[in-house]
Order: sequence, then structure tokens, then C-alpha cells
Amino acid sequence: RIGTQSTSHRAVLGLRHAVAQHRNIFTHTRQSQCDHRRSLSGYPLYHDDVFHNSHRSYSEPERPPLIVFPGGGIYFWWQAGAVKALQEMYTLDDLDMTGASAGALCAVLAGCNVDMDRAFELASRLADENGVWERPQGLMGIWGGMIRQWLHELLPDDAARRCSGRVAISVTALSPAVPPLRRLSVDDFETKGDVIDACLASVHIPFFLDGKATARHRGARCVDGSLTFALRRTPWLFKPGDRQAALVVHQSHDAGLAGDRPGFLETLSLEGFRELYRRGYDHTHAAHAAAALAPGLTCRAA
Repeated sequence: RIGTQSTSHRAVLGLRHAVAQHRNIFTHTRQSQCDHRRSLSGYPLYHDDVFHNSHRSYSEPERPPLIVFPGGGIYFWWQAGAVKALQEMYTLDDLDMTGASAGALCAVLAGCNVDMDRAFELASRLADENGVWERPQGLMGIWGGMIRQWLHELLPDDAARRCSGRVAISVTALSPAVPPLRRLSVDDFETKGDVIDACLASVHIPFFLDGKATARHRGARCVDGSLTFALRRTPWLFKPGDRQAALVVHQSHDAGLAGDRPGFLETLSLEGFRELYRRGYDHTHAAHAAAALAPGLTCRAA
């Protein structure tokens, strides 16, 4: 593994410490799912809006099956391998998808039917061009620009049409009011650039991504879209009345990863990322073969 050393290592430890401190606050006040979001002062820390400027309500019973991609850090490549397998086995064109952080990238790539092998090879090329493997800081500070270029080259020109009303991107907006964290799900897009901007807001880890504390999205200061889930210590939260997912794509379902899990933001070697990609692909195919994946999805014709 090409490690996150010096500055990068301290940044990762700082992020983990901040999340841990929030978790400790909630542990002392946790009485119910509702109470879990309150700090010691009694004021709520975060709030989940249903949808922000949504074309359609995702709670409508007639909606197509929903696939959820939670945040995952470098486990994005595990999810990407799962997407490749899903593309081979199922018809994804008419499905709803939602994702947060790295999962938002997977939701958009799946929604636009992007070739995931091409996505991996392009990421490898950009890593080489930016000297990622030789940098002591790994991806720290340059990841944001790389993701933007990567998405610009991968996504089709009609990405906004493909995603609007169908692919929802979770972002965490900061507010001076109470609660200070608001999770919004954005599924209305005017242009390909608008889709990319929403993705960059969803994956924004303060300072790590591009040296900035927040990302600007539609006038709001935003940070990682999976933050409120991390504070709850759950990959995803389904509120009462929410439509349940046909499939939640998350690396925790893969028993083969147990005992061999790298850090959330570590920069692995190219082969390390390729192995995660292969594991996600193999796990998803195996789950499908065992009829344990998503029986509600439409299989491709043989």
C-alpha cells in the first residue's frame, strides 16, 4: 500500500477523531432513533429533508425499484465492481438510484450506463499523470480535481437527462441555524456540469479533497453527503414511510473482506484498488447465483 503519510495521515486521523467525538456525544444521549440526532445541549445536530427540488417523490408506490449506494471512501472501487456485475445481469435503465459520497459517484455512473472497466482504466491513467503513487500525501489535496476531470470524460453529454428524476445525490449542507447539518437529496439537473457539481459536493471531505473546508453547491456550503449517516453509525437510514430499497450495495455484505479492510481514506497501490474492484464484481455475481441479491430486479435476457 502506498500509505497516507505525514500531512495526509494527520488529516485522516483528524477526520476520524471528529466523527468519533460526534459519536460519543450521541452515545450518551441515545434513547431512540429520534434522540440519536440530539447533542448534549438538546439541540438537534442534523436534519434529513426528503428531496430538494425533486421532480418526483421517491416515496410514491408506483416508482420503479430503488438501488442505494452508501458512502464508502476507497471502497468506491468495490461498489464499482458491483455496478459492473449489475450491468451484466440486470436491466438498470429504468431503475431509481440514490447514493452518498463515493456511492453518489456509483449511482451516477450506473444511471448513465458508464463502462466500469473504462472508468477504472481512466482513473489509473489520471493517477499516473498526477503522480499519486509517488506522493507522500497520496490523493490528499488533488483528489477533487481528478474526480472532476474523470467524470467529465466518462459521463455522456446527456447525463442530466438520464439522471433527472431518477438518480438522487445526497449532499450535507451547512447552516448557521439549528440544526447545523441538513442532508439534501438532489435529483434535478440542467446540464452535465450540474451533475458533476452535485457529485463533487457529495464527496467533499473537508481539506482532504482539494484543500478547502467546504464545497459550494447551489449557494450552499456542503460537505460529504454521508456525514449524517456516519454520525448515526449506519450506512443508510430509511425513515418511516420511505420506500425500501430493492438493493443496498455496500461492502459490509462481503464476508470475504473481513479482516482485510484498509483504512477509509488510504491510498492503496493500483493492484490494491484492482483487487477491491474484482471483489465487488465477484461478490455480486455470487450473490445473484445464490438468489440472494435482488429478486425484484429484471434480469437481462440470456
